[in-house]
Amino acid sequence: MVLKLPKSGILVKDRNIIEADFGPMRIDREQVKKFSLRHRGSVRLSCGKYYTEEEFEVRKKKIFKEPLP
Repeated sequence: MVLKLPKSGILVKDRNIIEADFGPMRIDREQVKKFSLRHRGSVRLSCGKYYTEEEFEVRKKKIFKEPLP
């Protein structure tokens, strides 16, 4: 389900926005660094132990090229 936001000034009634699909999130390393001091969630994000979507695709292609034993 894709949530369509109404025009400003219109109330949203009878919508379950908790389980709504907002689409894929773009992770930007600079933005994560900026908010890491205030973020009290994932330690991996705060320490920079994650891959962006582009980095993950490059890593996945590299791993798939490895021959199986």
